[in-house]
Amino acid sequence: MTQPKLATHSERSYSSGHAPKRITIHHSGTAGGSAAAFARYHVETLGWPGIGYHFVIERSGEIIQCHDETIRSYHVAGHNTGNIGICLTGNGAFTAQQKEQLKKLVRFLQQKWSIAGTDVRGHRELPRQHTQCPGFSVSELRRELKGMEIVRYGARGEAVIRLQEKLMRAGYSLPAFGADGWFGRETEAAVKQFQQDQSIVTDGIAGPITWRRLRQGMGET
Repeated sequence: MTQPKLATHSERSYSSGHAPKRITIHHSGTAGGSAAAFARYHVETLGWPGIGYHFVIERSGEIIQCHDETIRSYHVAGHNTGNIGICLTGNGAFTAQQKEQLKKLVRFLQQKWSIAGTDVRGHRELPRQHTQCPGFSVSELRRELKGMEIVRYGARGEAVIRLQEKLMRAGYSLPAFGADGWFGRETEAAVKQFQQDQSIVTDGIAGPITWRRLRQGMGET
């Protein structure tokens, strides 16, 4: 992942300090291009403070970080606060390297910011957006990522509910709150007990190994 110096507006700037709650996938809508070229267009033609995307995945698969994830940039009208924008260079047909890097980047950001799979969307899936961006079905990406999410204390959403339900079916009770979609201390304690019983790292974080052991315990693949 590289962080080059990109074009910025001489008088305008984006606000910062917004904890991310969702990820939105875009495409550039062009056959080629680069983060540097998109930044120049956003600044010089649109008059934006800087490039609209937080990350650009170029045709080679190289990931360009354009902003800190807490920056509120412009990439989805009406939905920019707490929204990380990832753009794939291309117009619907992407390289194998781009697809693989996209999955890795999304998984990393989900882990870092406790973002549920349901909050990973394509640009066109958000309300009041009249676009075909990102040029492919992000529902397929969500299916690939399902069950691979890393969730920890403080997380909310569908992945937490799935975790809680699996824990309870495996015999780890959640008497106070049940499968409420909130990863609180009760859920954390149950995860730690499960991990201890499985002789795996006991950190209270549901990562790939914990998910796999839970699935195996119920005869799932």
